[in-house]
Formats: sequence, structure tokens, C-alpha cells
Amino acid sequence: MTKIAKGKVLEVWQERVKSGETLFRQGALERARVEFEAAICLQETTELVYTLGEVCLAMHDVESATHYFRRYLVLSAKKVQSEKSAA
Repeated sequence: MTKIAKGKVLEVWQERVKSGETLFRQGALERARVEFEAAICLQETTELVYTLGEVCLAMHDVESATHYFRRYLVLSAKKVQSEKSAA
């Protein structure tokens, strides 16, 4: 992927996250979820996975919330392990 393409992906990712955050604050939970899920398809981060868990929990979708919170724990453990290895 070229630098331009990577830059465009990051730009779209940032737009999706920002839109999701705004929609979440407005209480438009289903639309926020769509935006966050689209952002995760572009780049998965621990913070974004956790946020999706919060959105699902607010929607009373406990099964999906549990999935995202478990994914958050897995990603966080990998991140800590990676940081320990680098030290």
C-alpha cells in the first residue's frame, strides 16, 4: 500500500471514529455501532474495541458486548506482552 493510500485509510478511519463518538453522545447507538464497526475493519485498536463493547452494552446487546470486551482483553494482553518483550 502506498503512503497516499495509507494516509487515506487513516483519514477515513478517523472520520468514522469521530462520527461514531458524536452519534454515541447523541444516543444514536445503532448508527454509532455501524461507524465503529466500519472503523475496526480499517484498523483495530484496543480503545475502539472497548468502545464498541460499551455501545453494545448501552444497546442491551450483552452477547456482543461480551464479545468486544473479551476481544479487548486479548488485544490488551498481547500489547502488554509485546511491550515486555521490547523492554
